[in-house]
Amino acid sequence: MKLSKTNDELQRACKELKTTSGQSGQNSQDVIDKLRNKVNELERELDERREIEAELEEKKMEVDDLHARCSILSTKHREANVELQEARTELINALTKSTCRASIGVKRMGQLDIEPFLAATRREFSSHEAEDRAALLCTEWEENLADPAWHPFTIKTDKSGNYEEVIHEEDEKLKSLKEKYGDEVHDAVVTSMKELNECNSSGRYVVPELWNYKEERKASLKEGVQHILRQLNIYKRKRT
Repeated sequence: MKLSKTNDELQRACKELKTTSGQSGQNSQDVIDKLRNKVNELERELDERREIEAELEEKKMEVDDLHARCSILSTKHREANVELQEARTELINALTKSTCRASIGVKRMGQLDIEPFLAATRREFSSHEAEDRAALLCTEWEENLADPAWHPFTIKTDKSGNYEEVIHEEDEKLKSLKEKYGDEVHDAVVTSMKELNECNSSGRYVVPELWNYKEERKASLKEGVQHILRQLNIYKRKRT
């Protein structure tokens, strides 16, 4: 649009120059000089705008090229993530079948530990009855944990100002559990709830996870592979 407008102005100036070129006298010469200056100015402006538009077109092509490269990189990144997740899943499946105890293994995230329930019921009942009551109590709380309507969390801000979900200690169910069965049972339920909320908040069911038992955290894929290689080396040495 700007280039077209400048062209129109240039054409009008040329017409004015032709109209006055036949006139005589000093006034006519002054008019001609002014018009020539105007034509020269418009031509310079036209050249500048052409250069700018050429630069803009070049930049547009560069931006389009960057967008295309970003799209390719994004696709490769997604594919790499899928491959890594598939490798992690295969590693979890392999380690799930392993019977050896090691620092790297598979933890069932969100699974409720029955031991604190057994310890609590044994304080009140005989060994056999304590086991039955612990199993029933554990099952009851597994159902509570799986209930999406129960969400004993509250939102707080950390030191960096980021929002995070933390257990709401004033939750009536948790308070009642703690008062009746003690800290260990309460803490076992809270641990399971945190794991479920972190690993599978939408489904609320137990999921297997590659785990570093020594440091009590998720294990990296690299740690899992290194563990498998160590086990293979041990197995080879035993066979030789």
